Formats: sequence, C-alpha cells, structure tokens
Amino acid sequence: MRVKRMSVLSALAWLVIAPLAGQEKTNVAPPPSARFPAAWYPPDNNVTSTTQPVVGSPYEARLVTEGRYPGLPIQQEPLQARDSAGRMRSESSMGPRTAQDGKQVEAREVEVDDPVSHCSFHWIEPWVNESAPTATVQCMPRTVHYSEQSMWSSVASMKPGEEHPSPDETDQTEALGERSFDGVRAVGFRRISIIKNPHPEQTQTIESEMWVAPEMKEIVAIHVKGPGGYDMELRDMKLREPDAALFYPPANYAIMPTSNHP
Repeated sequence: MRVKRMSVLSALAWLVIAPLAGQEKTNVAPPPSARFPAAWYPPDNNVTSTTQPVVGSPYEARLVTEGRYPGLPIQQEPLQARDSAGRMRSESSMGPRTAQDGKQVEAREVEVDDPVSHCSFHWIEPWVNESAPTATVQCMPRTVHYSEQSMWSSVASMKPGEEHPSPDETDQTEALGERSFDGVRAVGFRRISIIKNPHPEQTQTIESEMWVAPEMKEIVAIHVKGPGGYDMELRDMKLREPDAALFYPPANYAIMPTSNHP
C-alpha cells in the first residue's frame, strides 16, 4: 500500500514507536466490481499483512505542519479525513501551479488508503498537467492478514517509565495529563530519547510530545524537538461522516494500476 503523505499518523514512524502486537485476523475484500476490477489485485498469498484499520470513528480536519528547517512553510489547508469504514484521505499542498487554462491554482496531492477494497489511490487535484487527468491505484491481495493494531493504540498505551531499546539509547516517558483540541479530549505523553555517541558532543537528545484522542481514535498533535524536529496538529476537527466522494478519484480521472503482478 502507498504510504500516506504528511499525516499525523504516518509521522510517528520517525519516532520509532512500535505498534502493539495484536491477535492476527484475516480480512477479505468484497468481490471485484466495475470500481474495483479483478485485474487490479495480485493473487492471494499467506504472507500479506497490514495494520488493522480504525473503524467507527469518522472525522474531517485540517493539518497544520511546521518544520524547523529554514524556509519550510506552514501548511494550514491540507485535508485529513477518515470514514466509518476506516478509509483514510490525506492531502499535501503542492503550492501554486499553472492550470490548463493558464490560471494559478493551489494544487494538492491526494492519497487515499481504502482498507475495505485493500487498494490505495494517488492523484493531483485540481489536475495541472497537460495530459489527461490520471490517478494511480495499487492493491494488495483480496485476502490480507491484520498482524498489528493501529498506531494511535500504541501511543495511547504508553506508560511512564524508562526503557533501553539498545545499549546506546535511553527513552524516558512521562504522562502530560489531558487537554482539549477543538473540544476533543486528548491525553498527552512526552518521550525524551537520548542516543549516546562515543564522541559526547555528538550525543543526540530528541524530545517528542504526543497527544492522542481516545474517543476519536487518532493522534491529534506531535511536537518534536531535536534533529529534524517539527510540529504537526489537527485543527478544525469535525467528528462527522465525510462525503464518500473523497475516497475515490474524481469521475473524469483515468485510473492506472501500478503493480508487479501479471
């Protein structure tokens, strides 16, 4: 599956937080259809696994991102949305682009991860290239295994204390209590990671602050201090079912599969 761009959830990979191991389950996609033809799917196998989707907690929000690199812009418009079935849409700003009519528009890259169909889509909206509007799709087999719980569960289960993932690393976690984000209750944690180096002046200290909303089942804010630090926060959150059209390419887009199977 294609990795979602710049979502709060995917950003946690940088923090090297391992998801919780869960009881493995098997999930089978619906039968092929005109919207999801059989040719998109590789053959079933016994090894394809993925993270369990988050179901029953729909929302829409805007993602505010700020990096600590000089010149990195603040992004205040990209949409992030999830429906009740666990479909996820993430957008990232491409900045001003010249459209086919010669006008300047704000273009966005769109990623949709659909755990119901086991497919992911990628496209640009509005379309700003000279060619015909095109989206790409990549699908896993119709049968997959859920081998891990979602990342928000991993953060929500963090406990205060000290860990030593390796002889050269010490992780200290403390609870920050509760606070509200747009009226949504969130629980916070701070993790300080100290990575030693034979040269003391090269020892790294990375401080990560994370806030997770248990009822919303989502990570709503991450603040990282240290090398490569950044701030990410969901704003204007609305706990409602998004428009179903958000999770499939627009009708005027051709859909091109990208896969390594015949």
